[in-house]
Amino acid sequence: MTRFAGLTGLLLLASCIGFADTVTGTGVFIGLPTLGSATAFWDNASRDGWSGCGTNSACSGMNMGYFLADSGGFPTNCNQFGTDPGCGTSYLGANGEYYAQAANTPNAPSNFSLLSSSIALRITLLGGYASKDVANNNPYAGNYANSFGYYDASQTTAGGAAGTEVPIYASGSIPGSLGNSQSFVPLYANYGFYETVCQSTVLVGSTYQCTATSTYFTNEALNPGAENSHQHFALFSLASNPTMFFIGVEDGLNGDAIEGNGDFNDIMVRLITGAPTTPLPEPATFALIGSGLVGLLFARSRLGNRYSPK
Repeated sequence: MTRFAGLTGLLLLASCIGFADTVTGTGVFIGLPTLGSATAFWDNASRDGWSGCGTNSACSGMNMGYFLADSGGFPTNCNQFGTDPGCGTSYLGANGEYYAQAANTPNAPSNFSLLSSSIALRITLLGGYASKDVANNNPYAGNYANSFGYYDASQTTAGGAAGTEVPIYASGSIPGSLGNSQSFVPLYANYGFYETVCQSTVLVGSTYQCTATSTYFTNEALNPGAENSHQHFALFSLASNPTMFFIGVEDGLNGDAIEGNGDFNDIMVRLITGAPTTPLPEPATFALIGSGLVGLLFARSRLGNRYSPK
């Protein structure tokens, strides 16, 4: 009987594998607005891909929403940093949603994170459209390009959060990692994301050096200075697929005159959660196994009664 109970427990545990990670925070998922309407916090004009774009209305075609919808400026402007594997793919379509503060657009959520299912995540770098993604004597990045990773979202101070940072894309690895995927099991039951950005440089000889960096979290209250009221991350999902998310990152400061409050295309990743690492039986197979085990238990019980001393 003990053996049967143990096997049943294993089956029940296995049947739980595959649940998606759960988003928690101050917002809700709502349907994607009409792109270019500027009713969503991430739906702002972008200067990426054009020289001296200014406030040209065509520039609105390169924010995170246009990228995920394969529209606007992205189909013809996806080679800014080489061949971008994310171009030509409509990731969201009619099922697209984004995470907003309650249902009141265009407000960004002040905080969001994911509750882990303790199963390996799979993350893919889909795009990176920022001068701060590239160092190599770039005046905007100096010798420190953007970096991206996750942290323990249960932390309530910037120092505590910084102490739990786990890098996924190190400084200088974007956009060279475009299209690359990696899998990992998050170290924390509740995890959020962070980016570290160079905010000022100085020219030393003929080389720009980064003199100050800032780190932004998906909990904006942990951000430095005035950025503690500015969300640097946008979260998207598919209503038809609860295991898949898309995250867009904004590295500019709040109130950028050209990009509104951000186009969120500086780092763009796809996150797949809850996928088992090994194939599992289908639900019907579980039922069949369960029925067989019940039969074995019944047969064993009958045999035990038959041969037990009178």
